[in-house]
Amino acid sequence: FPYTTLFRSMRHVLVTGAGGYIGRALSRALVPALRDGRTQTLTLVDLDLPDTEADAPGMRRLRGDLADADVLRAATEPAPTTVFHLAGITSRLAEEQFALGLRVNLLCTVSLFERLREQAQQPVLVYASSIGVFGTPLPEHIDDATPPAPTLSYGAQKRAIEVLLADYARRGWIDGRA
Repeated sequence: FPYTTLFRSMRHVLVTGAGGYIGRALSRALVPALRDGRTQTLTLVDLDLPDTEADAPGMRRLRGDLADADVLRAATEPAPTTVFHLAGITSRLAEEQFALGLRVNLLCTVSLFERLREQAQQPVLVYASSIGVFGTPLPEHIDDATPPAPTLSYGAQKRAIEVLLADYARRGWIDGRA
């Protein structure tokens, strides 16, 4: 995707799932933008956020569940210009605990999308999907022409969000990338 568009719009960056492996690495990588003024606010949200020496002025840490309307509201005030949506539960857990997977991977994401739509700011939203959308066994070769065919709940949830993200982007509510 066009990186110049993404980085021009990074006044308020929201990272969901910021306590996870990818979220921690991304958060650390975004700190220099806070320090040099390219980004004014970096909001990190997760159930558990490790303390880090990488704090900088403008960094906000919110410990909580995006299913909580107060946490979602706090995370999106002011309206983010860029969102890295990494929050989710793993394939195994989504398969073992269907209702939890549905709530975290699908319903919380829809709530986030709706909150962003209501704010009418058209943020760039980068969604971390999964190879799970291609099902099992995985095709021998995967490229942009490989049709998604999820065979587990996790893949189905991730695919559903890809479809919704494309629809929100088509309508101009979110500048979506998966």
